Amino acid sequence: MATTQEVWYVRLPDGRVIRSRNTVSLRYHLRRGRISPGCQVRRSPGEDWRAMTDVEELADAVQSAVARRQKLLNGRLTTPALIRSRAQFQEKRLLGVRGLVGELLDALDSTMNRIKLGVASLLGMLGAVGWITWQLLPAELGSWWTVGATAWAVLLLLVACLGISFVSKFTALEVAKMRQPRAGELWPSVFGHAVRLAAALVLVVGSGTALFLCLRWLPEWMLAQASPESTWWQWGASAMLIVRLILEVIFWPVIALAPLLISPILVVQDCTFHSGIQQWWRLLRQHLGRIFLYEAFATMLGALFAVPLLVTVALAYWSLGTSPPIVGQATIYVLVGIALTPLIAYLLVANVFIYLNLRYEYFHSAR
Repeated sequence: MATTQEVWYVRLPDGRVIRSRNTVSLRYHLRRGRISPGCQVRRSPGEDWRAMTDVEELADAVQSAVARRQKLLNGRLTTPALIRSRAQFQEKRLLGVRGLVGELLDALDSTMNRIKLGVASLLGMLGAVGWITWQLLPAELGSWWTVGATAWAVLLLLVACLGISFVSKFTALEVAKMRQPRAGELWPSVFGHAVRLAAALVLVVGSGTALFLCLRWLPEWMLAQASPESTWWQWGASAMLIVRLILEVIFWPVIALAPLLISPILVVQDCTFHSGIQQWWRLLRQHLGRIFLYEAFATMLGALFAVPLLVTVALAYWSLGTSPPIVGQATIYVLVGIALTPLIAYLLVANVFIYLNLRYEYFHSAR
């Protein structure tokens, strides 16, 4: 069908613009109630916005959406109906993993922007500087190590969140407005998003890390309480070790996804950090398998472009010998951060596309 290849731009009642990759997808989300029948649509930036009721391809879907809303208001609609026709099944199939590949390729095109790559390069160098100073601060500060490390970590977190929020906001505006955003559209809100992202990461990553540190300490404490006459403590420590290892394998990837997905949520929805965490957790509960698949694809694509640069840095490091000077090590760390620029930029941009895909283009299984 020719209509399955048409891109639609949808203006929501609050003024935000989203993109639907084809008519089938738009009709599906209209029927499911995810897009309001009161939205306006157009196919290209040169066209005028039109009401959905004036579009022939969407007229029956609008009627279905209105009828569904009326049933919800009357309390007659309980569970979703089963798929009754091949046409409906085809609508749902088109929203699957194949659509994800197209979104990731679109994200790759969006990543090739000098501004985004420049910010990603600064983020890579910032990480290298943070690692270098983390190695040097204990010797330089002495008894002031805790205070200095905390202050430095807070500063690095805020600067990193500012860069992450900038790339996410830049990409979201680029997708919504179909052009490169202006400076006035970025800076008034990026600082607020950065602070909210930092607060969300402290809460999510900090609490998760504290939990794992506690679980690592608990088996040792239980073994210290054990005596030769009692084996209960030893059995308990062994069981706790097994639980800790399983939880770490499951939850470390989840915590690693926090800065990647929370940032697009805060930018697109323009919500508080508390609401952003709630929406992030809801996404993980509903689509954890798909999110893991999406992130794996995105990481592999980004790594393809970073590997050649990392190989050249590895060759330069190998030339320093087995005992490189401190200056040489610091330079290599900075070069590694710069070499990771394609991976950092692509992951930040791709997660904006991934979030929009999950929020507006999610595929429901027919089972």
